[in-house]
Amino acid sequence: SLLWHKYQPEKYGPVYLIDQENPHSYLMELLTGYGVKATDPFYISHFDGLNIIKNCANIRDAIFLTPEKMPVAIIFDSLTRLHTVEENSASEIKIVMESFRKLSNDLDCLVILIHHDRKSAGSNLERARGSIDIMAAVDVAISLTRSEETVKLTPAKVRGKPFPPIVLQDDGIGFKHADQRPLRTNEQVIADILGSRELSTEEIKSKLEDAGHTMGLNQLRDVLRKGFTSNKHGGQKALW
Repeated sequence: SLLWHKYQPEKYGPVYLIDQENPHSYLMELLTGYGVKATDPFYISHFDGLNIIKNCANIRDAIFLTPEKMPVAIIFDSLTRLHTVEENSASEIKIVMESFRKLSNDLDCLVILIHHDRKSAGSNLERARGSIDIMAAVDVAISLTRSEETVKLTPAKVRGKPFPPIVLQDDGIGFKHADQRPLRTNEQVIADILGSRELSTEEIKSKLEDAGHTMGLNQLRDVLRKGFTSNKHGGQKALW
């Protein structure tokens, strides 16, 4: 609900964080602060010395445990810690980026790479550290900048439909969109639409679109199955 209340995810499932920069205790504290529970399918691998070129198959084997644990997304922090090649060499970094692409294709999942910028001025594309082939290889590059109270995510490159920058405001508890009302979860939005009425999936989807929310039918069905299988939701009947 933090970022994707407007740009809805296509599917939900296990997420893996392969972190080579932060200790486990810090990661657990961070995830707990964002509401990730111990029972959630969020898996952490840290300081394991993985090399994306040498260990691409190992990463695939390590997370290919059961069909239920197949990832919908893998986060790598950070790119620099996952290889030993010269990042300014186009021919060397090309092999690194091809390994990430192969992993994404083999597992049919989203791969998110965290990569640090140069400190020098320039456009979002120009600030990206290393060879331009890093930016050329990815489908979407999002530049993150932070001030004392805001975080801004700006699309530096989008291979597809572009989207405007996202500005988040730190309200002391968490982040909310700086120019919008406090964010609500998909379940809360659907509960408001349903009230005590009985609606079909198509009718719910239509009313969501009327209210400015984009949600695919498969995602809507998944949310309804998980959150609206009983006769009560937030103290009100929520029929589906």
